[in-house]
Amino acid sequence: MNGFKKEVIIIKILVTGGSGFIGSHLVEYLTESGHEIFIVDRKPALLSNFNRVNFFKRDISCSEDFDDIMPNIDIVYHLASNSNVRDTASDEKDTIGTTISLLESMRKHNVYNLIFTSSSAIYGIGAVAWYENSHATPISSYGKAKRFSEKLIESACLEWGLNATVLRLANVVGKNQTHGVLFDFYQKLQHDPSLLKIMGNGKQTKEYIHISDILSSINLVSKRLHSFEIYNVSSSTPLNVIEIADIICSEMGLLNVKYVTEREEYGWVGDVPYYSLDTSKLKSLGWICKFNSKSAVQRTVHDFLSIFNQEGNK
Repeated sequence: MNGFKKEVIIIKILVTGGSGFIGSHLVEYLTESGHEIFIVDRKPALLSNFNRVNFFKRDISCSEDFDDIMPNIDIVYHLASNSNVRDTASDEKDTIGTTISLLESMRKHNVYNLIFTSSSAIYGIGAVAWYENSHATPISSYGKAKRFSEKLIESACLEWGLNATVLRLANVVGKNQTHGVLFDFYQKLQHDPSLLKIMGNGKQTKEYIHISDILSSINLVSKRLHSFEIYNVSSSTPLNVIEIADIICSEMGLLNVKYVTEREEYGWVGDVPYYSLDTSKLKSLGWICKFNSKSAVQRTVHDFLSIFNQEGNK
């Protein structure tokens, strides 16, 4: 031993949308690193009791909302957006607006590192498998807002030297989620375990990914930020809506549940009835997806039931 202690470098991290489903998991994950975490969200902080977490309850609609925080920041994880794909009224303000104000503040305060969570919804309908360089033609307001945010970030990389990585996520599932098909079905079956109404014809086939696999992908790309990169993040295993219903009913121990479907192929206006993401680019970095779509759904339902049982025993 030479008697010298290794210097520990504390990185200061800003997470926008840190009180949301993905954001709260990410913040919990990041706190284990010992770095200092700053959360900006208009919803109450879920993790305010953690050490090194600084919470700012704000509606980040202009760059001034970041001015007292941004001078301290080394890297930004931008998760704040409209999280409800059917709530088209919020896309412009909550997705595009937050991206514009964030980028303006980052430029003003010389913060050059960014990770942005985008969505498979940016691709639209067409290809059997989507690659990162596939032509993106989103059909929903949600997808268009995410795609426009991507282009704003790409422009910042070209114009003033931002280093940014965009992660296009498949349908994310896991503990504490508050919307999406799994949450919707679980809530309906808790209310009436004999009947399940399904939006669309039930044949909509998509890919699902567990929150833990999202965190591992974020951790991986955060170590190699440079210029502008895009990665698809998915389990690459398709699952249709009826199969999801079957899994949930099985995990809940429900028999003879009547499914009521609609004739339409789409679940709602702007819904993409089928997609598949190619993840070979991310896997080339060494990323491994531990959960396929089925096991991700099963794990999530287990978490739902565990929380329900805990609350019932209080």
